[in-house]
Amino acid sequence: MTNDREGSALNNAQRVRRPWKNHAVLEGYTQKSLMRTPQSHLRTGLTYWQSRPWLHIPVAPVLSDRTTEVIVIGAGITGAMAAEELTAAGLRVAIVDRRGPLQGATSATTALLQYEIDLPLTVLQQHLGPADAARAWWRSKLGLESLAAKVQSLGIQCAYKRVPSLYLVGPMLDAAGLAHECQARNAIGLQTAYLTRKALQARYGITREAALSKTARVSSAERMSSP
Repeated sequence: MTNDREGSALNNAQRVRRPWKNHAVLEGYTQKSLMRTPQSHLRTGLTYWQSRPWLHIPVAPVLSDRTTEVIVIGAGITGAMAAEELTAAGLRVAIVDRRGPLQGATSATTALLQYEIDLPLTVLQQHLGPADAARAWWRSKLGLESLAAKVQSLGIQCAYKRVPSLYLVGPMLDAAGLAHECQARNAIGLQTAYLTRKALQARYGITREAALSKTARVSSAERMSSP
């Protein structure tokens, strides 16, 4: 990890082009900077979850050499899930973090988990093609379902439930774009409904031109407190 001064220096480093695997070109930093991860400020102040009763997770500083089979970097939700799978496979795992457990981006979560990724399916299809775009969206959905199943199998008490969600018309997709997006999602098996302005107003009291309606999203009323 780097301190703030080092991270700032890396961000200002001269960028170079280097040949990369599969004849692609990586526009990155110098060789020295590629070996480091700039430190980012993921949040400020005290988050909602940190203001609530906090689960005590036993930790110990690394003061001497230790023997393990796998080291997981980061004690947030991603590191926790990776460590869970590795220990389930019978491996000895050590989780390390420069902060305490759940002190990074995990503590700033909204606790609303959706399978929608950054780019709409129709937009991603233009970048990757229909098959790869569909696979990306389905992997995201299956990842969400796998997480819900893992929470249940481990008996984690996080008060999660499945709730409907809306994707409103916005700068990326207008009403016509949402209609096309709805058709594309249904075509690959992701059940989605298109709501007109009238239907949206009648059902939810929201005055927007259109929206997509999806069901069975996972919402956690309490922090997933088991690492």
